[in-house]
Amino acid sequence: MRKFLILTVALSFIFTACEKDENSIDDPVIGTWKEILRPNSLCKGHTFTFETNGNVKVIGYYTPQCVREEHNWAWKNVGDDKYRVERDGQSATVKVTFRDNKHIMIWGDIKLRKVD
Repeated sequence: MRKFLILTVALSFIFTACEKDENSIDDPVIGTWKEILRPNSLCKGHTFTFETNGNVKVIGYYTPQCVREEHNWAWKNVGDDKYRVERDGQSATVKVTFRDNKHIMIWGDIKLRKVD
């Protein structure tokens, strides 16, 4: 009986440890992405850091003086390879395509390379 009780407790620990955390997010967009620039680009490319908590930090360089700006957005995977981003009460849904074993992301008309 004692062996049975020990085995039951041990198995319950194993199965509990193997259960997936309900709050974890396993999404290929998570991580830092750097814009792949076109040959005639005047400024540095944008960097997007998608976090598991639904935040995305965007660092961009905008013409004509290549001014650096940082923005915090929210993101959500809405299914069918589409993501919704929101900032300052405005939102947009963008079709996303992953290539090269999910190391390249096409976000609308922006091509990004994963850097982490």
